[in-house]
Amino acid sequence: MDDETIYRAVRPTRYGPITMTASAEGLHSLRFEDAAASEAEDTPAHIAALFDRAARAVDSGETEPLLLAPRGTSFQRKVWALLQAIPAGATRTYGDLAAELGMKNGARAVGGANGANPIAILIPCHRVIASDGSIGGYAYGLEMKRRLLEREGVVIEAERQAALL
Repeated sequence: MDDETIYRAVRPTRYGPITMTASAEGLHSLRFEDAAASEAEDTPAHIAALFDRAARAVDSGETEPLLLAPRGTSFQRKVWALLQAIPAGATRTYGDLAAELGMKNGARAVGGANGANPIAILIPCHRVIASDGSIGGYAYGLEMKRRLLEREGVVIEAERQAALL
């Protein structure tokens, strides 16, 4: 067994099937996609257990300790670290994150890194909203983002106001 071996698995979740990749380093990616691929028979038990824990974390929203190893640029990894620091039930804007990085006009760059997040939900990019208080975008669609935020008790004020009109 080579430590550089990348393993792949598909697990069901309440949001639909997720395809994940991992190595001895940890979980590299988690994507919502309906893939028919099955897990390789030679997947080590600790990697299979990581896949199982990640699927449970997606379902529950709990932040049980998981070995995450997203691959990206140094800047992307800094943004993803900030995303992981956003507590459940809270939101930040792209501008807030850019300011935390000391980037006065870095909201677009932060948005690009946010969109490149390879481990959705577990690195909670859904907690980032637009500066006007609207829900913003999400790689897996706005309905999925709403469901994730509602699960955490977040009410998007701009949407609530629009619903009252």
